[in-house]
Parts: sequence; C-alpha cells; structure tokens
Amino acid sequence: MNIVTPPDPAKPQAGNFDWLWPAVSDESSARKAASQGATAAYICGGITLAVVVLGQFMPTLYGALGISAYALLDAAIFAGLGYGTQRCSRLAAVGGLSFYVFERVMSIRLTRGTTAVTILILGLMFVNGVRGAFGFHRARSAGPRSDTGSPQEPS
Repeated sequence: MNIVTPPDPAKPQAGNFDWLWPAVSDESSARKAASQGATAAYICGGITLAVVVLGQFMPTLYGALGISAYALLDAAIFAGLGYGTQRCSRLAAVGGLSFYVFERVMSIRLTRGTTAVTILILGLMFVNGVRGAFGFHRARSAGPRSDTGSPQEPS
C-alpha cells in the first residue's frame, strides 16, 4: 500500500518550466543554473565544429554558409567559455553571453538565416549561466560566518 503525502507548502515545487528560469538561492542551485550556460556554450561550439568538419567534405557548404576554417577558433572559444562557466567563473559566463550575442548579430546580418526559437532558448541558457555564476559567488560570500572578532557580552 502506497501512502501519498501532500506536498510541503513551504518547499517550492519543481514545475515543468523551471529550466527556463531556475531559482538561484544557494551554491547548489547556482551551480545548476551556471551549468545551463556551460551547456549552451558546448552546444554552440559543437555545432560550429560539426559544420566546419562537414565543410571539409562538402566545400560548397563553406560558400553557402559563409563559414571558413577560422570558425574552429569560435568553437575553441565557446569550449573554453563553457569550461569556465561550468566552474562558475563570472568572467567566462559574461564572456559566453557576450560572444553568443555578437555571433548571433553577425550571423543574422550576414546570412539572415537563423531560427528565433533556437536563439531564444540558447540565449536564455547563457543568461541563466550568468545568473548562476554571480549567484554562486553571492551565496559563497554570504555563507556561514563566524563572529570571532566581535566583542563578547559581559557576564
């Protein structure tokens, strides 16, 4: 016999869309949010790498998409920023978001062919990465403090 317990009203319940805007309240939740930014960077780098490798076998792909072998540098940058964001580096998280926005603006300007849904989802993942990195350092600095330097109460 299974006994179902009612949900605790004091504990926030996980919804279906919590991945869109995760709570960043402690180090653990901040790390999870930061990992979204890292995942987005790895996705961007992986797709770029795949297109460059495919372009080696299909030279017409380079001309059609306006991609050169220099895109390998983009893939490496995204991989490095993803690694830094995974480690909750604020600089890497902001750099990843900035680099992504720059890449999307250039892509839209040059090729005019991008999916708005993909841009929004990956953009939101990068924003969550920034939120997570800053939230991690905020939670870490607000961690348990000892009051050893405060004057003692008279007895």
